[in-house]
Amino acid sequence: MAENTGIQRWETPKLESGHEMSLNPNTRVAVCCYAGDGPQVSGAVPLLVHHECPVVILSPTDSMFAIDHPGIENKCGGLRQYTGQLSLDRQREHMRILLEYPEDFFLMHDADSVCLSPKIPDYLYTKDVLWSNLVHDSMRERAQGFYMDGFPRLAFQPPYFLSRKTIERLLAPVAVENISMNPTLPFIDHYMVQLAVKAGVPWENFTDGFTGPISGDYPSFKRAWDAVQRGAVMIHSVKAPESWQALMTARSNYLAGRCTAAPPMPKLMHWTREQSD
Repeated sequence: MAENTGIQRWETPKLESGHEMSLNPNTRVAVCCYAGDGPQVSGAVPLLVHHECPVVILSPTDSMFAIDHPGIENKCGGLRQYTGQLSLDRQREHMRILLEYPEDFFLMHDADSVCLSPKIPDYLYTKDVLWSNLVHDSMRERAQGFYMDGFPRLAFQPPYFLSRKTIERLLAPVAVENISMNPTLPFIDHYMVQLAVKAGVPWENFTDGFTGPISGDYPSFKRAWDAVQRGAVMIHSVKAPESWQALMTARSNYLAGRCTAAPPMPKLMHWTREQSD
């Protein structure tokens, strides 16, 4: 519900945990979003708190969003922009804010990424690398002029899993001045590649990830359903609670050792005008 403070807040049901924060020790979950993502992020709260980790919601100073829920903090930094230099500067600022917390590991979501497993996969803790849903760009029309010399034809799509050491390394070269955006690909997914290349930080693909327009078309939803039934948990992109709730059924199938055909694609939650804009 909206308040007159300029911060949009959504109250969520108080979930009972009954557990100490030991399932994923020394780990913080973060969500980068803006006010227009409010219904989407609020609807994903069960998947944010099921890790039994502290959570921080990170939003722009001019489009703040906050959630009232035990174990969830709300901070803001940077300015609102979907693509472009301001969006990249904001991503850098949100990563800097994470270093203010005491944890050594961070699961960093966008508003449309989730981790279906309460237990964050153990292999992510074994290397100081930038983990993501790695996408190879094989589009022929981008063969020339889209990537700077020596720049890999890759995008790092959320979620991201990073150690404190990895974040520090990524930010060290841009501590004073940020990297200028690639004018042909001014997206955070590509900016994360720029940071890694500039800092010499290695990257790796999730072994249990899936990325695609899950909430946008049935073939993508079906591929996601099948991937989750094979063990995928790091998921992008889900635009409404109905999407991840359906995939949790596929997750239950995986845990039970069974496999079923994908159901009809869940109806996409009605977007607010701000989300559409």
